[in-house]
Amino acid sequence: MLCPDFSVTHHVFESLPVRDAISWTSMVSGYVRAGRPLESLRMFVKMSTFGGVEPNAFTLSSAVKASSDLGDVRLGRCFHGMTMTRGFETNHVIASALVYM
Repeated sequence: MLCPDFSVTHHVFESLPVRDAISWTSMVSGYVRAGRPLESLRMFVKMSTFGGVEPNAFTLSSAVKASSDLGDVRLGRCFHGMTMTRGFETNHVIASALVYM
């Protein structure tokens, strides 16, 4: 069950001594599932800028979904480009998110 305000989850994440792709992806996808796509994208940017962690296929599919939920097709195209440059173009999870967008 997700916390409606997600604050407890975010607090636990912030207290982690080491954040890897799985923990970052959990936050990015968790915000999408909680209906907070803008927060999801903020986490994605924070991961890319400060986390020093490369997004995986699940991270990118969540970012595409967040873009779609915001109705931002232009941003979704940027994530599509990231998908292609990272070699995830045949990933079914990302392809599904892109089709949905």
